[in-house]
Amino acid sequence: MKNRPTDDRTIDDEKPRAPVKVLSADDIFAVEDLNILPVEVPEWGGMVYVKAMSAIQREKYIESMRRTVSDGKVVSTQMILRHGSAKLAALTICDAQGNLLFDRSPETIEKLGQKSAKAMERVIDASAKLNGLDDDKKDKKVKELGKNDSAGQPDDDAGLNID
Repeated sequence: MKNRPTDDRTIDDEKPRAPVKVLSADDIFAVEDLNILPVEVPEWGGMVYVKAMSAIQREKYIESMRRTVSDGKVVSTQMILRHGSAKLAALTICDAQGNLLFDRSPETIEKLGQKSAKAMERVIDASAKLNGLDDDKKDKKVKELGKNDSAGQPDDDAGLNID
């Protein structure tokens, strides 16, 4: 016997909701859901757009920020914070049509990393929110993983290839 929903509750909401349309695969595939958001960056003298990443792009970005290490007995995950903001900026800063402005080469990532922290913060905050990277639960997990931070260690690959 298949599991069936017993009422109109969702995982996030214990209160019953009004019935909504149950989507088919075709309905989901037909929706253009990779939004573009304008972000004012006065430090750069104007505004930029940031775009939502696909689920696969986001997973690859998150994976690029982790390193698995083993001492022969214990395997752990370390967060690689170096170039994280610049990588996210390169993956999301785009024109009004959603075309990315930057390649993800190590040289471009390094150059973006040299830009104003305040300006990058504006872009990264918007991009993180748009891409679901600003969740408090995720922040808590990052802090836990960050205990094994690799700060000060060289970054093996400043670039990011997630096409």
